Amino acid sequence: MARTNVLHSPAYAQLRDSFKQWLQTLGYASTTVYNLPRHAAEYLHWQEQQGNSTVAAITPASANAFISYLQLQTGIRTGREHSVGHINKYVQALVLVGRYLRQTGQGGEGFCLVRLAPAKRLPAWLTVGEIRQLYHVTGNDVLGLRDRAMLAVFYGCGLRLNEGASLEVSDILADRRLLYVRKGKGYKERYVPLTQQNLYHLQSYLTESRPQLLQASTQSLFLGANTGKGLTKQSLHPHQETG
Repeated sequence: MARTNVLHSPAYAQLRDSFKQWLQTLGYASTTVYNLPRHAAEYLHWQEQQGNSTVAAITPASANAFISYLQLQTGIRTGREHSVGHINKYVQALVLVGRYLRQTGQGGEGFCLVRLAPAKRLPAWLTVGEIRQLYHVTGNDVLGLRDRAMLAVFYGCGLRLNEGASLEVSDILADRRLLYVRKGKGYKERYVPLTQQNLYHLQSYLTESRPQLLQASTQSLFLGANTGKGLTKQSLHPHQETG
């Protein structure tokens, strides 16, 4: 939607200006005083395009219709739908316009607009084929054995990032085929069963790889390639290994 502050209706131009003065009087921040009247002016310009030019035409129904209209538009520069944050700026402006009209006796109804909630991002799950590829690319060298043990913990056992980063050598209970998770969600401790394959990958790492990585006294299970110290939650992110 193209921005415009050009209003042909004298009533709407007066409303925009008096709304700005009202915001200033109430002590709103200078950026708010500058931006919200501009957003309100776009709504008023849209009203003019619908053939309306009086304050009486500014109703909750028209405000909701304008927000719905914005949701169908795309940005001039981006060519994409407007973000939730962008549209919520107009929601804020119209809610205050409704409050202003009511407090100044120019309208009896407030605008029952609700801020849009951002869409929840669903986690991206790897397919079985992609997991197999991850196992396939881990070699039999020192880091390959370590990374395969990590796959056994994070994929095979389903541990969260912080849980895996907090593991110590003693948390592998090989005789019971269990993994002791000391820092679970909500600080709850639990035991996670180990399949024979996952246990094998962990034991291979402990006997053949970890002793070669170890450069300092630490009980951390997973060690960094450079310092031999325990990997942190941050260093376990892709391309961020520093430990």
